[in-house]
Amino acid sequence: MANITIYSGLGWCLSDLNVEPSVAVMSAMDCWTNCLADYAETVATDYYPDTSLCFCQDACSCLVESDDSELAVVAGFELPAGCSDSDDVDDADTLDPSLRLEADVGWCNSDLNMEPSVAVTSAQTCWTACQDEYDSVVAIDYYPSQDICYCQDSCPCLFEADDVELVVEADFTLPDLCSDEDDEGSGGNSNSSTNCEDNATWFAFGDPTLNCSWVAEDLDRCAEVANDDSWAYLACPETCDACVDECDDPFPDSATWHIKGAPEKDCAWVADYAERCRRLGDDGTWAWQACPFSCRTCEYSDGGCDDDDEWRSAESSDDDVEDCYWVAEAKGNRCKTLGADGFGRAFEACRRACHACKFRLTGTCEDSETFFKMGDSTRTCDAWVGEITALVSNRCAAKGNDNEWAYDECPLTCNTC
Repeated sequence: MANITIYSGLGWCLSDLNVEPSVAVMSAMDCWTNCLADYAETVATDYYPDTSLCFCQDACSCLVESDDSELAVVAGFELPAGCSDSDDVDDADTLDPSLRLEADVGWCNSDLNMEPSVAVTSAQTCWTACQDEYDSVVAIDYYPSQDICYCQDSCPCLFEADDVELVVEADFTLPDLCSDEDDEGSGGNSNSSTNCEDNATWFAFGDPTLNCSWVAEDLDRCAEVANDDSWAYLACPETCDACVDECDDPFPDSATWHIKGAPEKDCAWVADYAERCRRLGDDGTWAWQACPFSCRTCEYSDGGCDDDDEWRSAESSDDDVEDCYWVAEAKGNRCKTLGADGFGRAFEACRRACHACKFRLTGTCEDSETFFKMGDSTRTCDAWVGEITALVSNRCAAKGNDNEWAYDECPLTCNTC
């Protein structure tokens, strides 16, 4: 067999072939081997480790942007340029020359630590919005996967994070990482209990006086977050009017709420990442108030939309537990995660976290007639997702043309009613 080179995060080839092999695969090399066995004309394969999806390609005229695929080609194969309609522009290339972008070095947290009132779509627009709205901004923390932006008026130390872009002036000297003594507070994000009592031990910014009573003085502080990622509205549910109540039936999230200047960033957008529950809406209400199901501040006590308390991801450990609450914090990409048994995916076990309970939420359970796998209109719920029984679980974790998950759009096929 020829030597094979595997590239991660470069993108994926799209060709006229673009089909899966006849058997399930578990690695990029496995994907290549089985594609070659089924299709002698294979020149490249696209493998997605999170979902074990594999696609065989007989050409590679350009690369479609993707950061979660593994591209396999024969060693020495000359990779093409990015596809013209999917070119990726690095945030660093769009910055004003007087600024510097540092990726994955951590994030600054200051007494300001506030979001701008307008939507942002890049590190540069985050910096500009913060400068326009607040005095003495010295740094911004921008999360590209979520389009979340925080304005900082100082940067005494850096909290570790690998998904943030930090922007400072070009000559700014970055501080050291924060020590344990710099920790902002204590507590937890879990809000699975119907108990409605403020956490007496929670505080922010390393100051025990900045507790739930401090939050009560200004309810905008319900959006504060401590260094252990515990949020004030969860730690102080009584103060912030965020007690876990019974969900209104069928679906309690507001149909009109969205953040200022971005109607497309609604409750469905909030649901993809729990961090977005701290966003302020155009109508002056917080996401956790307007989107109670998406933000887990309401629940169905009569079943049908429950999380499996025993489920853990294949990568979970005692020191780093990855359970259904972990899934809920980033529904946008964690619902496809394989379970510890190697088979059950998060959307099958974490129904509430993944909103994978279509009938309970809408009163109907029908596969969408318009869904198809992103990039291929022939791959519908009926003709592709449910075509091969052994691959249904994998294919239910595929993204569709409207950026929705197959398990959402094909509930009958994926058994998520």
